[in-house]
Amino acid sequence: MPNFPAGKGNPYSGYATPSITFFSAIFDGFTNLQSDGSFKPALAISWEQLDELTWVFDLREGVEFSNGEPFNAHAVVRAAEYLQSEAAQLFAIQRELAVLEHVIALDTHRVQITTRRPVPLLPRVLSAFRIVAPDYWDEAGPEKFATAPVGTGPFAVESWNEASIRLVRNNASWRPAKLEQLDILQVSDSSVRLQTLTSGDVDIAMALSPEDRDLLESSGYVFKANRAPNILVLTFVTVEEGPLQDPRVRQALNIAINRTPIIDVFLDGAVPVPSQPAIRSAFGYNPELVPLDYDPDRAKKLLAEAGYPDGFEIVAEVITGVTTNDAAVFQQVFADLKRVGVTVNPQIISSAQLVSGIGSGHWRGRMFMLDYNLLPALDALSVMTIHSCLRRIPWHCDEDVMPLAERAYAEPDLAKREQLTQTMMAELVASPPALILYEAARFDAHASEITEYRAGFGIIEYEGIERAHRE
Repeated sequence: MPNFPAGKGNPYSGYATPSITFFSAIFDGFTNLQSDGSFKPALAISWEQLDELTWVFDLREGVEFSNGEPFNAHAVVRAAEYLQSEAAQLFAIQRELAVLEHVIALDTHRVQITTRRPVPLLPRVLSAFRIVAPDYWDEAGPEKFATAPVGTGPFAVESWNEASIRLVRNNASWRPAKLEQLDILQVSDSSVRLQTLTSGDVDIAMALSPEDRDLLESSGYVFKANRAPNILVLTFVTVEEGPLQDPRVRQALNIAINRTPIIDVFLDGAVPVPSQPAIRSAFGYNPELVPLDYDPDRAKKLLAEAGYPDGFEIVAEVITGVTTNDAAVFQQVFADLKRVGVTVNPQIISSAQLVSGIGSGHWRGRMFMLDYNLLPALDALSVMTIHSCLRRIPWHCDEDVMPLAERAYAEPDLAKREQLTQTMMAELVASPPALILYEAARFDAHASEITEYRAGFGIIEYEGIERAHRE
């Protein structure tokens, strides 16, 4: 894989890739996200919503952690207590699980959860509530636990160093692995990942280039385009005065981009032209919206109506080498914008600079590369938690759409919540918060002897992987 999780094996340190790609081998949540975008019961086998804020979950019986500790309601309560403690406030998962107000054990395998506000998608959200062996967590502490994690998943960690992780089958798991052992290597360069696969040093290579398809398939390898949980965007900074404060300008930029050749050339045609700032599998995705148009003449007209008949110049902060062919994609996007009179001056920044800008609100440009990541619940409305006035220091704040967003967040009825979110998607197309590019995709390949390799939305279904013996 390209990189290991920054928080290593601490399941509370992240809920996006690459964290969840690794976590799905070691841990389970109440539900588990599947490679097809569905959610299935995991440590919780059933649930009932008693009122707008109260849920009861029945837990899976007969489950043990890989160190022999029993999984039960006591383990769930202790995990919840830790996540509500001051020590856990810096962990990324806090933003999603802060909605939990009380978690109490009703008996050994039943818990009651009370939320701070209505969360009709709570079973999906709790896919991020990965339960750790409570006694070992207390004994080891987060730092030691991170390099020797203990969960209920199909594998356990035997060793962990900077370059490799060795996993061995967790025979106590309720979803046991078919492989006895799995070695995961960290290889940051995609060309080196390709070489290690074709040389036979590894059986599976992740995050390859779509240009590798012909070579690999002609050599007998299986090449797969896997769907991702995010949509790539160049988000607009509209809290400071400038052209992007006008929704007509933001619309113009979105219809000035010819996405079809970009997707066909740089992503092997693996994803469709998007219709909204959400992936197709998201809850609240609006199926009535049509793919974003390519209409440079109308884009010029909108720019003129907004007072920019000759276009304007803008700085965009981008990171390259993060997603498939991103440098080439940005070059083509900026060329399309140039054709309608908008000159983009790209500034390459590091991930650290991006994080700093998000935290401080200080930007050199008026667009910056980000994505709309819909994990953990694949909820289209989650876009609003980051890319709106709801942020402590927002970069885009459209007061006109906030009443609808607030209604959707407060709606306890699942069907009504879905309708409100679909309406929200239409509003975000009419007044876009970002230059919407395309759904992300990840290209993996494996040897023909590997069967049942299923990956998607950032996770791998490790328990199904098999390796046939060569004759």
